[in-house]
Amino acid sequence: MPWRALLGPIHFYSLCEHHALPFYGHAYVGYVAHERIMGLSKLTRLVRLFARRFSVQERVGQEVADTLETMLGAHGVGVYLEANHLCTQMRGVEETSQQTRTT
Repeated sequence: MPWRALLGPIHFYSLCEHHALPFYGHAYVGYVAHERIMGLSKLTRLVRLFARRFSVQERVGQEVADTLETMLGAHGVGVYLEANHLCTQMRGVEETSQQTRTT
């Protein structure tokens, strides 16, 4: 049976590339190993690497998933992000309790 890893919550902070305002939240990252495995602390580093730049939440998750698939040749990858966006809290709809979830 293949080895599986799931890690979370991983706290992250990022900047919205559309509004230059922060978004922050938690990531949950998992993969089904094939030939190679990655240390659990590296999953945290990977999420924070892609979050530490101007981006959008969907791209952060996609970059993490693509990197795991490419580097490890994983049989399966899953990335779940849950974040608060200050661009929706401070401007526009001004919704303070809303969270955005992406997979």
